[in-house]
Amino acid sequence: VRVDTVPFWLKPWFNLWGHSTGTLLSALIARRRRTLNIDSIGPGLHHTPAIYCIWHEDLVHLFVSMPHLHQPQVWMNHPMWYMKPVHVFLAQMGITKLALGSTGHGGQAALERLVELLQESGASTTLAVDGPNGPPYHLRKGCLYLAQKTGLPIIPIRFTCTDEKRYPFNWDKKRSPKPGSRLTVHFGAPIYLGPEDDIADFVDPV
Repeated sequence: VRVDTVPFWLKPWFNLWGHSTGTLLSALIARRRRTLNIDSIGPGLHHTPAIYCIWHEDLVHLFVSMPHLHQPQVWMNHPMWYMKPVHVFLAQMGITKLALGSTGHGGQAALERLVELLQESGASTTLAVDGPNGPPYHLRKGCLYLAQKTGLPIIPIRFTCTDEKRYPFNWDKKRSPKPGSRLTVHFGAPIYLGPEDDIADFVDPV
């Protein structure tokens, strides 16, 4: 069941659960952000629409540093029912629209919808380019396709943190900054792809 196909008789409870849990996530991220010293550096640090790319392990780093990225943003996100709190959380983080889909779950249609949203809105987007199921550090083609179709630059982002922990129970072993640490967001140089570029030359074999 997808978030947009939940039976009507379940929707009140489903929405209550999604909004309460998503709001709690937002509060936790906001509280963590207030405990951090966050810096932004690098040649890709600018305020025009872009396709920001991170590794999946850095999602928490991304969420606490979202105000440092160009806004507004539109995203592509996994559509299954259990993602409702995440969708609420993303909306509260400033993600104005979602294209629902991921690998194996209408991903290509969602990617095409994301192209439309980027072209219509003048917004940016952010992708975990080895997600949603890994393997870690293997680039998928979605960000390259978006860059070709929209003409927007790809800006790779990496994070360094003076004190952090990892969560070992998932494939990506997510990183999370500890309270009081300094988190630095490194914006790489913009990368542009032309219509003549072969995406296959950039994609990691898996």
